[in-house]
Amino acid sequence: MPEQKDDLLETRYGQKQPRPGRFRWLAYLGVAAMTAGAVGLGLANWSPVQATTISFRVVSPWVTEVDFEIQMPPGSVAECELEALNNAFAVVGYVKQTFGPFDGLINNQQVAIKTYEEAVTGLVDTCTLR
Repeated sequence: MPEQKDDLLETRYGQKQPRPGRFRWLAYLGVAAMTAGAVGLGLANWSPVQATTISFRVVSPWVTEVDFEIQMPPGSVAECELEALNNAFAVVGYVKQTFGPFDGLINNQQVAIKTYEEAVTGLVDTCTLR
């Protein structure tokens, strides 16, 4: 029965021509668009400055010290934001400081953050080139 239906449709409308190439080009186009998007997101998130928090010390309820390592191209200047947080993850101290230029690629730094309440942690939030 299905063969008769197929024959009837072929005689009425003509034989359907398969187009396998059309879907293949759509697949290539989709893969190229996803690759371009991934490369764009990777480049948007790349930064020549990297800062890693090494340790912190709560000196008093009003001061927290943060030791960190900053990696940036020699001769450049970076601006870093450091935060001290309480046990509810609220910012209780903040400082923005400029570093550099340095001769080496990796440099260790120590910054004291004044707080208005006792902090339980200190960290480097962001670093960007100036």
